[in-house]
Amino acid sequence: MRVDAACRTGEESRRRQATGGMGSQEFHDLANVTLREETQDLRLRAQDARARAEAHAVRAAYSTERALLAAEWVARVAARPPFRA
Repeated sequence: MRVDAACRTGEESRRRQATGGMGSQEFHDLANVTLREETQDLRLRAQDARARAEAHAVRAAYSTERALLAAEWVARVAARPPFRA
């Protein structure tokens, strides 16, 4: 039993050296924190992209509305009888 425990201790020591001195639990905790940070970053990027897309849609709608009003104005001016001085 003591030999088995000593082997595990040596194995754990080699694992700690391979992972930069971290145990398995510390490594998993670090990985979980890293994943949460990456997930939060991706959510923020998606939120920014949605906000930009919405701003572009508003600008496009505004430009379309202005174009329609300009077309109406041109049609009304063209439909007027000629100006006689």
